[in-house]
Amino acid sequence: MLRLKSNSGAGASAYAVFPIGNVGIGTTSPQAKLHVAGQVICDGGCTSSSRALKDHIRELALEDALAALQDLQPTQFTYTSTGEEDIGFIAEDVPALVAKRGRTGLDAMDIVALLTKVVQYQQHVLEAQQHELAALKARLNTQ
Repeated sequence: MLRLKSNSGAGASAYAVFPIGNVGIGTTSPQAKLHVAGQVICDGGCTSSSRALKDHIRELALEDALAALQDLQPTQFTYTSTGEEDIGFIAEDVPALVAKRGRTGLDAMDIVALLTKVVQYQQHVLEAQQHELAALKARLNTQ
């Protein structure tokens, strides 16, 4: 059953209800509840990130982040549907830590979280090395 509603004028709204099956935009064989072939522009935020929507929240383990970063394989490619060149990752080839169900897509925020964890660690190491270097320089200057 398909229900469509469309209002015109001020405060107009439009929606469609599909009780079963998948919806495709630019594809005749959608592989998810909503499958868009091509780029999607989303104004107003697209990723639900509220604490209220999550369970079992825990810090990302540094060892997991380092291992996943090591296994990421940045690629350059051309989209078959548009011929547009781009860079990024192949969903089927990313580490399990950042893979999505079905391995057909990626969430860029997963990669950002991984990189943030590794950069925070590297910053900590860099600051420790700078303090050690300053201490060594001070010792050399007093001799």
